[in-house]
Amino acid sequence: MKFNCTYCNYNTNHNGYYKRHIESQKHTNNVEEYKKNHNDDIKTDNVKTNIIECEYCNKKFSNIKSKYRHINHLSCKQLPANIRKKITKDKNNIVIKTKINKQKQIKKINTQNSHNNTTNTTNSHSHNTTNSHNTTNNTNNITNNITNIINFHPIGKESYKHIPLVNFIKYIKYVKSEHDNYMREKYKNHANLNIFVTNINKHITKAYTKNEKWEFVNFKKIIIPIIIKDLDKLKDIFDDNEEIIKKDCVKQLLINFNNHYDIINNPSHKKYNQELKKLINEYWLFFLNVRDDIGKLINGVNLLDS
Repeated sequence: MKFNCTYCNYNTNHNGYYKRHIESQKHTNNVEEYKKNHNDDIKTDNVKTNIIECEYCNKKFSNIKSKYRHINHLSCKQLPANIRKKITKDKNNIVIKTKINKQKQIKKINTQNSHNNTTNTTNSHSHNTTNSHNTTNNTNNITNNITNIINFHPIGKESYKHIPLVNFIKYIKYVKSEHDNYMREKYKNHANLNIFVTNINKHITKAYTKNEKWEFVNFKKIIIPIIIKDLDKLKDIFDDNEEIIKKDCVKQLLINFNNHYDIINNPSHKKYNQELKKLINEYWLFFLNVRDDIGKLINGVNLLDS
């Protein structure tokens, strides 16, 4: 997507860079000079740009991916009923399928709880001691199962649901200095621990793949999409809560976030390799440090090199 300033003959593919240019002294001087020479009251709004905008609620986005998620994840509050219905029926939309399945599970659990409460009330007088004993045993069994069995999320399907909004906002405000904490909080959900370092010296790893099994993988090859996905999640949170974040954040911090996001999503940027290398090393060191913990979670699967 191109952003063009006709006053300065400036072009960029990044909304963050364009906004920074519009606020620069050079741009202001060129606009004033243009007005004097043409004797016209021309406003800076006449600068030709390709703004990415939601056609339903008019919300603006810095890139097309954010707009896609805004609509296809049903975040748009003005989405017409027929469009919402069409998206909901899309069998390939994993996010919507997950939401629907979760709603069904909640409904099923609520129905079961309602039935159990009725049954327990009816039989409470005659089976009080027995029920207490069974409840204790069931609780212990559930605890043991949770401890010994982890349903790992495949690579690229990690969950962020356990991270509160207030923490997301902190990670957006201090996107570089807080990234390590963001990563650690993401992996507090043990199901996200889907990368296991099998050989430290040779950088050999196994990952829990979409095939639902542990397979040998190239660490760098799989971690780059994860890095981008983690940043995309922050961008989604920013787009969905922009007004709240702007009230709680100084302007320069938001510029820093957008610049960092643009660099990691632009391989031609001069700082791309440098910044990406830092992030790859952060993830590598993290998975080295939790290597023993992941081994214990895997519950008897031998992933170590022989």
